Amino acid sequence: MDRLKQGADKPQFLVSEIFLAVDRPQDDQAIKTSADQILEQLKQGAPFAAVAGQFSNSPSAADGGDIGWVIQGQLPEDLDHALANLEPGDLAGPIHAEGGYYVLQLRDRREPAGTKVQEKTETPADPNAPIPLARLLIPVPPAADQKYRENAVQLGNNLKAQLRSCQDLTTASKQLPGSAFFDLGPSNPKDLAPELRDALAKTHAGEMVQPYFDQAGLELIMRCDKAPPKVVVFQLPTRDQLQQQLFVQQMSILGKSYLRDLRRDAVVETR
Repeated sequence: MDRLKQGADKPQFLVSEIFLAVDRPQDDQAIKTSADQILEQLKQGAPFAAVAGQFSNSPSAADGGDIGWVIQGQLPEDLDHALANLEPGDLAGPIHAEGGYYVLQLRDRREPAGTKVQEKTETPADPNAPIPLARLLIPVPPAADQKYRENAVQLGNNLKAQLRSCQDLTTASKQLPGSAFFDLGPSNPKDLAPELRDALAKTHAGEMVQPYFDQAGLELIMRCDKAPPKVVVFQLPTRDQLQQQLFVQQMSILGKSYLRDLRRDAVVETR
């Protein structure tokens, strides 16, 4: 709570990173070339989380490069300056900093507490234009009881409120054991199920439809088209909200640890 209060008067950035270490000076140019190639792959649509998990030398690679929210001035100066000029969804890099090269993605941004927001009018979009979509499936057994389904709906609503991009959707899939992420690509509304088509008609670029159940489980469908810049002002969470966030993080860590132990102790029989 004290740390959040100290940063309330500064911009805050939700950041993912790919870090390529330069262990020897003579390797600098080769690492720089690799970073350029990675940046080009990302610009062509490669999922940031997947690329980070494969190539990044940072511990954050285990979480798809996610380093969470950082306050302006918290990162090294070169990285801090690069973030200040980005809009959510933008990439920066390669940035040479101590130890190697960074490629950054700004996933979201919050302005200092008290910033006044001026409302902007949005131009209506073509209802028949293809929409890039992504899907997160949270399996729910068909015979699940009402309490189980209510908990799943609550989880879906919490994700809908927190996730701001399809990149966030891929990160969430890594943190929810058993869930599955699908990049559906550009989808023509007339080819979709009527219920989904009607739900998408009520959304804007970058938004998620209301989570719903089907035979596979709880469906979270998000639009991946880039939303116009939206000013979000930081609000200090209550102690209860902060405790809930910490609880979710702990449960995610415990879930990953449990799955790791299961894989380590598994016995595979071949006949």
